[in-house]
Amino acid sequence: MLNIDPSKTRYRTLWISDVHLGMKASRAACLADFLDRHDADTLYLLGDIVDGLRLRRKWNWTPDCDRVVRALLDKARAGTRMICIPGNHDAFLRAYIGETICGIRIEADFDHITADGRLLHLRHGDDFDSMIRMAPLVALIGHGVYHIATFINTFVFAIRRKLNLPYWSLAKFLKSKSKKAALYVGAYENAMIQMARDRKAAGIITGHIHQPAMFERDGITYYNTGDWVDHCTLLAEHRDGSLELLTWDEQKYEDERLQNPNFPLVILP
Repeated sequence: MLNIDPSKTRYRTLWISDVHLGMKASRAACLADFLDRHDADTLYLLGDIVDGLRLRRKWNWTPDCDRVVRALLDKARAGTRMICIPGNHDAFLRAYIGETICGIRIEADFDHITADGRLLHLRHGDDFDSMIRMAPLVALIGHGVYHIATFINTFVFAIRRKLNLPYWSLAKFLKSKSKKAALYVGAYENAMIQMARDRKAAGIITGHIHQPAMFERDGITYYNTGDWVDHCTLLAEHRDGSLELLTWDEQKYEDERLQNPNFPLVILP
């Protein structure tokens, strides 16, 4: 039975991906704050929630990581329908596909029907990452550069926070200046749109590339949930079936959370 908390903003569906719990740059505290204040009938975890690859190299599990895991388990216990599609960083969960663990169903991919009747295909997306499939060494180097940038950014963020400056991501800045990164994102989006078309779906919801997006191309709607390292974004479905990308604006939240307990999310343009 679903236990509804009237004090929380409630959506029909939420999609979250690429939290990378265990990675030093993961903004787990932001997600924990969001989960404390919001609920959904169904919650999809679209991969890389836990960064098993980083944890194998160095253990960096913080109290905020515990807060996120506890919030998810509490929601599942309260009756939220929860489905996890493992990604490449939490691929160890793929050994449990088809099983339910602590109320969370593990699936390789999934199809979601919106309130207005549209079929949306869900997957993490690493299996369509051409760089991983075709050039693993290049992908490894790229991941290494990304992790170095996010590591540096933890120090930059600490300094900017002391100066009351908004969050700024070095990794996101470098990606925005790279033509190869733009080409890669475009190729990834095209591959995912083709997958939706092959499955006769109205759209596809994915993560993996840490690039939040929502657009329609050739009759197919592409949604990317983004991440909780550079963007703090997720996808939400309202009761009428409409979907929107949301971002958790940490600075505005910190400024207004004590004055207004119902402070809303900021909608991405």
